[in-house]
Amino acid sequence: MKRKISILTIIIIVLMSYNLHSQEVIKLRAKYFCFKTYSYYYGWSDWSEWEPANILIVLDFSDERITIFANETNYLDIYDYDTDYQFDKTVYYLWCIDNYARRCRVRFVFYKNDLEYNQIYIDYSNCIIVYSIKPLIKY
Repeated sequence: MKRKISILTIIIIVLMSYNLHSQEVIKLRAKYFCFKTYSYYYGWSDWSEWEPANILIVLDFSDERITIFANETNYLDIYDYDTDYQFDKTVYYLWCIDNYARRCRVRFVFYKNDLEYNQIYIDYSNCIIVYSIKPLIKY
């Protein structure tokens, strides 16, 4: 339980460095997204072209949930966490269950020298979706 609390604290501190609204609920805006899919016969596809978007992403730490307000609202309930500190970026891993009871891994990628190109990856066994994100306060 201490590990879970400490990683949540780290995520909150990093996201608060964006000057976001509150500690328990953090709002982000995805301005672009792309994806790739997996086929048993062909393997992973190439990445699709970046498509413009206006998607609200809400991290609610008190409920341990990520909500993505896209064409269909997606709920990702968090059940585990991890962090990877690298030279140029920090990656926060969140293992989740979506609203269809499918497991996925969410990766928040924060680049240390460039706040304009942070991303959220949602990794399923047969597809990966990536959102280019910015803090909501800048809009």
